[in-house]
Amino acid sequence: MRGLPRAVRSALDKAHDSALLAVEVYNKPAVKFKSGGYIALMVIAWTALFHAIFFKKKRKPFYKKPSGRYVKTGGDYRYWELDECLRQYYGSDTMNAVRKNLEFFIPLRNKIEHRSMPELDANIFGECQAMLLNFDEMLEKEFGSKHCLRESLSFSLQMFPSAEGLIDAVTRNPAAKPIADFIQRYRSTVSPETLASGKYSFKAFLIQVTNHPGSSAPSIQFLHYDKLTEEQKKQARSYFKTL
Repeated sequence: MRGLPRAVRSALDKAHDSALLAVEVYNKPAVKFKSGGYIALMVIAWTALFHAIFFKKKRKPFYKKPSGRYVKTGGDYRYWELDECLRQYYGSDTMNAVRKNLEFFIPLRNKIEHRSMPELDANIFGECQAMLLNFDEMLEKEFGSKHCLRESLSFSLQMFPSAEGLIDAVTRNPAAKPIADFIQRYRSTVSPETLASGKYSFKAFLIQVTNHPGSSAPSIQFLHYDKLTEEQKKQARSYFKTL
């Protein structure tokens, strides 16, 4: 990361490390509540990434007093938290799908911080995966492809087959009901267009295809629904209805 100012490089290193640790935690087979540690670390990663962006733009991501002086806590400047970073970065664009995805996780992180609820993992997998993919896209947008995580990740978060919904999760663990209620309430406030966006929640159908001897094609290929033509989307919806 030569050429970047020290403050930018330091924040970017923290963002990288936190995101990679988040994926490592999620993908560890022995970890039961995968999304718990993942969300905490990804919130740190996103916050550090925004700090790097603001430093790059010659903006100090510190809270200010009404007098204009920077707020200090214990002698150190008080950095903007993620919700403030979102307000500063997106401004009036309140319906941005990436922003809505992150705004979902800020209160959710606080609600699950001292709990273990593996029953929730399957239901919020889409939002968790989008949180990671958006992170890598933001890295590329602001700092170029050489800083992306994709070179260090084979398939991002490990998926697992599960059709369990929030009702099933609450049935298995009644203590999960307040969290499940929050998830349902939040999703109900998000517009249909945003809910359908892959930047808010990553949804995928993984279909096994015939092997072609000698083919050099990659084992897994992503076709982003958001980037399909209207005719291709129509064909996809027609196909999914038959599944």
